[in-house]
Amino acid sequence: REMWSLEDLSVTVTGDLKLENNPELKIKKAAEKFFREEVSENTKIKKREFPYLYPDGKKIKIMKKQEFKDLGIKRIVLENNICLNFKKTDFKKDFIILKASFGKGSAFEKSSQSGINYLCERVVNLSGTGELGREDLLTLLAGSTAETSFGIDPERFYIKGESSKKDMDTLFSLVFHQFKDPGVKEQAYRLAVKRLETSYFEKIKSVDGIVALDFQRFFAGNDKRFGIPEFEEIKKLNFSQAKDHVINNFKNGSIEISVAGDFEEKELINTFIKYFSSFEKRIKIEEYTPEPVFFPEGKTKAVQADTDIKGAFVIAGLKTDDITPITRTRSLNLSARILSERLRVEIREKLGVSYSPFAYHNASRLYENYGGLYLGVKTTPDMISKVKTEIERIVREIRKGEISDDEFNRSLKPLVNTIRTTTQSNNYWVESVLDGSYSNPLQIKWAETIISGYSSVTKDMVVKEIKKYVKPENLSFFIVKSKPDGK
Repeated sequence: REMWSLEDLSVTVTGDLKLENNPELKIKKAAEKFFREEVSENTKIKKREFPYLYPDGKKIKIMKKQEFKDLGIKRIVLENNICLNFKKTDFKKDFIILKASFGKGSAFEKSSQSGINYLCERVVNLSGTGELGREDLLTLLAGSTAETSFGIDPERFYIKGESSKKDMDTLFSLVFHQFKDPGVKEQAYRLAVKRLETSYFEKIKSVDGIVALDFQRFFAGNDKRFGIPEFEEIKKLNFSQAKDHVINNFKNGSIEISVAGDFEEKELINTFIKYFSSFEKRIKIEEYTPEPVFFPEGKTKAVQADTDIKGAFVIAGLKTDDITPITRTRSLNLSARILSERLRVEIREKLGVSYSPFAYHNASRLYENYGGLYLGVKTTPDMISKVKTEIERIVREIRKGEISDDEFNRSLKPLVNTIRTTTQSNNYWVESVLDGSYSNPLQIKWAETIISGYSSVTKDMVVKEIKKYVKPENLSFFIVKSKPDGK
């Protein structure tokens, strides 16, 4: 009030609107009219508070209980088909993480709405809840350790959250609000589209950006469910489509909650029942099979990035298979380790490529008969041909099955040590074991044997899978390079 009561006020106008015929006078008259208007106190502004929604107080029965004693995992399913998987750990004192998975993910995206999941993920994270904006929510939760984020996996939508043990109720309340009053705001939609536009046109002007955009899609037979959607696809969508897509999955999809961390079991179960008893009966959790995807064999795609910054990327891929049987996948994962070491020695040290080459294997849990063994080298345009030739030679050599005991052990032992470390985290148990385990019980069995299974992989097992899948004639290449000098 003191600031606005000062007599010496100035009005500054900026913009690209062309005012003709004495623009200073027009601005002065508009300002004087504005200052003459009476301003009354806004009594309609609602006080922001959290929580603003509460469970209805009813408690429905537990329909099913399961325990997997070897892993310390338990599961309960309520009569409304909402499931809770949980594992008590001591990896991080007084700390828990939670993942609520629901609906159908990006693998089930309609071709007529290509890119909608990529867009919706960003819209929801910018929206807060239906009642509260994102900044309002952050402000109201400032004194709590509870926080969540929204995402869309190929399989399902999800809310991922974490909190201290004492804030567990607040964490569940936050997830409860997001289900009961999901935020999909038009202002957030416009901001998300604008950011995606900026991001997309930045990416097409760099080698690494082109890789992020197109690499996954190329090795999925140009399937639009993979990679980052072109901005032209985003422009075809509208706010109503995005809102309907999100709300439908929040309101109607099956729900599976997974929790790992340092909690009291009775408190966790009571909190889960308190918040999720009030939900109407959901469809039963089950596995869905998406449309198939096809890995290219013997194909090459070369792309030129619109950049003068000298650089190139060569990525080779070989079709493998999906995740089952797990013994095959573990053998192929180890073969990727061996290939990675050979790439390091042959390409980085002999050709003098400064960046670290890589190799990895990715077997799909969702798409049948789909998986890939990838080899990548970041290099310069003048080295592309030599790098490509060297990758082809390395693949021919390893296919012969000539792997020394020393080479095998140098790959196996660090891999087992890495896996042993990985399993000592709450995130591993939620993401790799608990989430999705109700519809895919094999995940529990895989966790039971993960250390012993990898430790028992033999050289013969690796050679067998290499002979089956590592075929030089099936190599496909995705190559990106910068513009030639002076172009």
